[in-house]
Amino acid sequence: AAYYTSPIQAPAAGLAALFAVEYATARLWQRWGVQPAALLGHSMGEYTAACLAGVMDLETALGLVAVRGKLFESLPADGAMLSVPLSEEELKPWLGPEHCISVINRHDSLVVSSTAEGIDQLHNKLDAAGIECTRLHIAVAAHSPQVEPILEAFGKYLASAKLKAPALPVVSNVTGTWLTDEQAISVDYWLSHLRNTVRFHDGLSTLFRFSEEKPLTLLETGPGQTLSGFARLHPQRKGQAVLASIRHPREQTADRSFILKSLAQLWVQGFDINWQQFYAHKNWRRLPLPTYPFEKQRHFLPPAMVETLQTIALRTITTLPPTPEDSRPTMSQPTKTRKDVLTDEVRNILYELSGMDPESMDPSAAFLELGFDSLFLSQAVIRFNKRFNSQLSFRALFEEVPTIAALAAHLDETLPAGVFEPEVTPSLESGQPQQYQQFQQSQQPGTVTPLAPLEGGARQLQKPGQLQQSQQSQQSQQYVEDSPLATLIQQQLNLMQQQLDLLRGTTQPPGLNPSQPLSTPLNPSQQSQQSQQFQQPGTVTPLAPLEGGTRQEQPPGQLQQSQQFQQSQQSAGDSPLATLIQQQLNLMQQQLDLLRG
Repeated sequence: AAYYTSPIQAPAAGLAALFAVEYATARLWQRWGVQPAALLGHSMGEYTAACLAGVMDLETALGLVAVRGKLFESLPADGAMLSVPLSEEELKPWLGPEHCISVINRHDSLVVSSTAEGIDQLHNKLDAAGIECTRLHIAVAAHSPQVEPILEAFGKYLASAKLKAPALPVVSNVTGTWLTDEQAISVDYWLSHLRNTVRFHDGLSTLFRFSEEKPLTLLETGPGQTLSGFARLHPQRKGQAVLASIRHPREQTADRSFILKSLAQLWVQGFDINWQQFYAHKNWRRLPLPTYPFEKQRHFLPPAMVETLQTIALRTITTLPPTPEDSRPTMSQPTKTRKDVLTDEVRNILYELSGMDPESMDPSAAFLELGFDSLFLSQAVIRFNKRFNSQLSFRALFEEVPTIAALAAHLDETLPAGVFEPEVTPSLESGQPQQYQQFQQSQQPGTVTPLAPLEGGARQLQKPGQLQQSQQSQQSQQYVEDSPLATLIQQQLNLMQQQLDLLRGTTQPPGLNPSQPLSTPLNPSQQSQQSQQFQQPGTVTPLAPLEGGTRQEQPPGQLQQSQQFQQSQQSAGDSPLATLIQQQLNLMQQQLDLLRG
């Protein structure tokens, strides 16, 4: 007992306090309406699980804990335990006959027990190989041959205990599967539980398989978040919620706020919380409320504004101002900041140590919330300092930089310039042809650049917004002309041009031969019928020209038809519809020309 610096660290007092906190917290959750569907303990925590499941009553459980603690203190204080971040297969070649795997917390996080000398030798070998290990502050090599001298005395006490079959499913630390009725009442089982390896990782696997049949939420009822951290990092976890009841000692959060947050998360997930029991200790008082109704205020959009929004006319097409040369992107710029690079580096280190998907690591979540316990963080801080050549302390990960984002920001401020700088890559706009940049700008409302016709029917952009020829113009033009967008715009242009020509009477409708004049006279009834047809929209009939540029002399019926056609043509050419179509044609032609360079 002289090894321990405070009484609470001694096994007799420490194990009793641990059991009391676990049992009381579990009963508190049950009082609030959160009932367990299955139970899993860790080492001595299986005593708490067995008590909650009805295997033993509270008095028997307290007796087992007290006897175990006293027997541990009777052992020589020359034992030690070492946490190693390796799998069972990877660790075995490093072990000697004096070593024993005592705990399997995760598939890649084990605890080795041995004498203090044996642990020192193993620690030195692993450290020389670059494997960061953490020595536990305990003088007893639990779950190893070191505890065999106390098994006989512990068995005598167990023989006098009243044990029953579990009323709730309990997962065994010894087998990693469900505790059977025979095991629960067997003295030999509880002796092997004290001596053999704690297969907590296998126990979590059993729970996660069980949750596939019945959705479960894992709730840790002991102090800290070590066990919930193991559960969050378990490879068989498929989105199951994992919560803790008590904060980590170094976490700067009020105890009440922490457990109430977990209660709120359980309520959000659909748990039926017993609010009457939750507020049972409150002394409520009735307070008088105002007897008058609350004043009502309307906040609807005024009708005048609605009418204005619904009747907005087409905006005038204006000229796009020239783009200043100095405002155009001419340099490649980084796509990430140094803080982003450092965030990725921190995530990668945590991935290397835990196997957790970096994308699932919330930068704003505390390391403990992500499932990284104190043992893991003690290894992580060593890796951080090596990677970033920093002087981070273990305490800083809890108090100063408790999240990935905070750690990245701290490193960004403290690291010298020129290290972990982001790669410089061309930005999207700086790598585009200048024609396409101006085409994007032309899509803004009210900033379309009009086109000026040239000789031969070609078009050019009016100055001062005239486009300059780019070195990539030929490649860009060839690509754009073959694109589906350019083809679609060209088809729309052709169709709208035909509609406009038909409306203005400059093109014959499909099916008429322009080389054949209208030579058949029309009787009065036919004249009246054709006159009515001219009044219908979309039925304009053009006159057919003759060779030499002259027109054939027409009978009276045809003359009347020609006069009506000229009036219809003049009306169609000046109509708002024709103007609108012309504006649409101009706009689409600009877009197509800009797209083609």
